[in-house]
Amino acid sequence: AYRLPQMLPDAERLLFFSENSEGSGVHVFDSVTKQSRLVKATSAEAFFVEPGFLIYALDGNLLAQPFDIQRLELTGSASPIASDVYYDTARDYVNAGISSSGTLVYEIVRSPARYKLAWMTREGGRTLLSVDPQPLVDAVLSNDGRRVAATLAGSRNENSMIVIDLERGIRTPLGDPRTT
Repeated sequence: AYRLPQMLPDAERLLFFSENSEGSGVHVFDSVTKQSRLVKATSAEAFFVEPGFLIYALDGNLLAQPFDIQRLELTGSASPIASDVYYDTARDYVNAGISSSGTLVYEIVRSPARYKLAWMTREGGRTLLSVDPQPLVDAVLSNDGRRVAATLAGSRNENSMIVIDLERGIRTPLGDPRTT
């Protein structure tokens, strides 16, 4: 995938985000040489800001790192400029922008809503279960009524799956345990 292009000030080169077999990252393309190369290995887009910075997200922070526009490479250390920045893992973008005057706007990470599970009778009566509230996207009850398979929402648009043992209140992650 090649996307999120941004022309650099000389109008002959552009930054773009790419996901490929070598990994994800921000690349620069030179329209004169017709060559592109990796500038920053990252899992989300980045954007150039005058007088010479590459802005990108890492671990919920927005960072600014000096970028040499002539050599097309990062120089110096990255400095945090904002925290709790929303990053969409499904689309690999950061919902942020910065003006030429340096004004930054960004979306703050939101915690997903948490819901309680409840038994409902045919008559409409409801009994809350003794399971901690969960950030549920959806849930399916097992045939024996003892377990629930559920999709949980993450704060950065990532989902994970768990099985909840309703009798013991135990959550068992399905897949990568770091995401549950």
